[in-house]
Amino acid sequence: MEIRGYGQHRPWLSSAATVTLKAGDVYEAIIKEKVGDREAIVQLRGVDVRFRFEGEAPRSGRISVQITGQQGEVVEGKVVTPPSSSALSSFETPELRQAAEIVTAKQLPLTRETIASLRAFLAEEIGTVEQKLETIQVAASKKLDMTVAQLKAVHEALHGKPLSASLNEIVEAIDANFSFAPSTQQRSVSLAELRLQLQQEPDINRVMEQAKQYAEGSGNESLANAVREAVVFKESGNESFARRHIMQALVTAERKEAPTSDPAPANEALRLVRQQVEREPVVAKALSVVKGNEAVRQALGEALNEVEQLYRFGQPLSAKTRLLQALAEAENKEVSLNIEEKRALSLQQAVAEAKQIVRAARNIEEAVQQIKKQIQQAIKVIQREADMKVALETVQTETIPALNKHHDAQQEVATALAKAQQLSEEGREIAARQTMLQALSNIAQTLPAEQPTIEAEWQAALQLQAKDIIVQTVTKRMAEAAHQFKQTKRDMMRNLSAIDQLINQYKQAVRPQAKQLLEATIKQLDQTILKSDVMLFADMAMEKKLLQASSQLAEAKKLLDKGQMSEAQKLVKEVKNTLEQMQFKPSDIKVKHFVASENMKQDTPEKALLMEWNKIVQPEPSARHLFDTVRRIGLTYESEIANALVLGGTKQEEVEASLKGLLAKLAQTGNEAAAKQAEQAMTHLTGQQLLNKGDQGSAMQTLFFAIPLLLQKEVKDVKVYVNARNDGQRIDWENCSLYFLLETNKLGDIGVLLSANARTLSLTFRNNREDFAEKMRPLVDAAKEKLEEIGYRIGNVQFTTFAEKQKETAETAQKRATWTEKGYDFTI
Repeated sequence: MEIRGYGQHRPWLSSAATVTLKAGDVYEAIIKEKVGDREAIVQLRGVDVRFRFEGEAPRSGRISVQITGQQGEVVEGKVVTPPSSSALSSFETPELRQAAEIVTAKQLPLTRETIASLRAFLAEEIGTVEQKLETIQVAASKKLDMTVAQLKAVHEALHGKPLSASLNEIVEAIDANFSFAPSTQQRSVSLAELRLQLQQEPDINRVMEQAKQYAEGSGNESLANAVREAVVFKESGNESFARRHIMQALVTAERKEAPTSDPAPANEALRLVRQQVEREPVVAKALSVVKGNEAVRQALGEALNEVEQLYRFGQPLSAKTRLLQALAEAENKEVSLNIEEKRALSLQQAVAEAKQIVRAARNIEEAVQQIKKQIQQAIKVIQREADMKVALETVQTETIPALNKHHDAQQEVATALAKAQQLSEEGREIAARQTMLQALSNIAQTLPAEQPTIEAEWQAALQLQAKDIIVQTVTKRMAEAAHQFKQTKRDMMRNLSAIDQLINQYKQAVRPQAKQLLEATIKQLDQTILKSDVMLFADMAMEKKLLQASSQLAEAKKLLDKGQMSEAQKLVKEVKNTLEQMQFKPSDIKVKHFVASENMKQDTPEKALLMEWNKIVQPEPSARHLFDTVRRIGLTYESEIANALVLGGTKQEEVEASLKGLLAKLAQTGNEAAAKQAEQAMTHLTGQQLLNKGDQGSAMQTLFFAIPLLLQKEVKDVKVYVNARNDGQRIDWENCSLYFLLETNKLGDIGVLLSANARTLSLTFRNNREDFAEKMRPLVDAAKEKLEEIGYRIGNVQFTTFAEKQKETAETAQKRATWTEKGYDFTI
């Protein structure tokens, strides 16, 4: 139970004073004035409150009190007498006595139950005495209940088996042949794709960096040697020769991979060019890529002329959509030309044929059977027709008239058509297709037939279809994100306009009001960046602009505090102009499969866990996607389950699909080996959650995360330690320290300390290899540019090694951050 702001209307307390207390916790108190036999005015954490004691109230002095409850503005509790030094000396082991001292030093009650929990934890838990005492120290600092379960969870997170190791064992127990599949966004590129990308890359440094990354990831030694030689050429001032050398190495590597007797099929070139066009935002460059490939140009034929005509008429988006459609159609044609010729029967032809069959049929039964066969063909064509508008138009002009003798069926198709057209206009083409398929299936069921209903047939076809179709989709979630951003943008621009007008009219006199509006705008913008679905669908350019806007507004707030109104007004106007020009219309324009995620709800916990694990370890490099990864892991599992049950915000099925939710199911239904590891992994995640508990009443907030990532085809935990100033309900991210610790096979352990002070960053890299600084310099330079683009100033950057301490006994401890009274110690 939390008690907040006691006595704030009393004359002895300023209206701004607030205190947060928790029932059951012990606090140091100073008796200020006795006002009755059982009541007194006491000072708790710097705030005077009215306190009612269980017994007689002390007259004066410093005491320890334990909060038991509240009645109105009166806090209730009792005096707690800390154990004497003689009592502490009576514990049977020095470790237990030391643990008890830690608990009492943090003003936590030392009850018999607490002592029993400490005794059991010290005796039974795996690890050194120093590790166990550190666990107790951290748990006490976080004001956690000293139970065996919570101590064990914290100990598992800090000193136990890595989360990635537990999950790897679970995965192996479920499927010994499991391998990570590349995510849609991070699929491994082929040599040909890499060559196409590098041909379009003007920066020679990026060319060398990407070629080096590919060589290291694929183990291609000849390409790695070529990159090293290209670096020498570049440093000598011959950039063109360096680029040519890398391209020659790529071509040579391609020839080695490709079989000599069987040249690469045309559909491979189509696929590579189509993917290049998808990634290229400039339509003119996309067209140049297509024209540069003779085989692709011939395969597109007249479609390429249509694309160029659309582009010349000032319709670049339509031109790109038509180009992607033409590439997809050409690619599918090349994949299986004979099959496509058999499937080339259009819906219009099918309906026309159905009309002819009906006219020629001798009786109604035969006509009905023939119509049913045509409906089957129509269903298949709808599944495969790339342009949904064409399919729906054909249904309207041909299918509905063909059903004039079946009025009920005709009405059902007309109703489904209207709904499908609406869904198609909203960009929900999958739903539109399913609507029409369901309507046609219902018609087939109403017709008398000798053969079984085709419902199972079309559903199976829907599940198994694997044909690539060009789709520009605006899903329901995308539409909601666009609407949400539109509302937020309107609110922020209204606030910024109000700030601008206030400063123009009243100057310094309106500083409090302007600051309040600015803080509200900053909060809205930060919520949009970190917690809304907007950032899931925004491109990198938009994300960068929003981050820059956030930095500018934070700077404007500081200028307001200093009284520099004109400078603050200038930044406010810049952000307002940025937001005004920002258009957010999310859509998914890709060639894609439709069935990958439709059957996930039917998956077993084991299969669902494998799919979720594959996604977790390969997140996209953005703030919002990393936040989504934290949710996927399950670090917000309990709170979101509670919200889903009570408030109905998040769907419970989505929350239970997180890693922790799936582990909970696996622990109950899985095999014995997997269930045991699932329990251990859940304990680790619970420990992380406890370590991230809010530090109430403390000026410092500490956080700890162990995030599994796929590094060089192997999953490793990246440990993140955070020290930040406690800024109410959030941390002060402009003034904080983060320490990243990760293990790599080639470079060994790497520590990265990032300290932010008023948006000035200092970076320290920690590794024991002598050539580490040389290898990291290009990456550091690129990172500095990106950080400066979003409003940070880069200060000191240094490279050092891990401290040399008793290598045999303390090698691990010296690399990770250790706990101190002031938070995590990142000493380097």
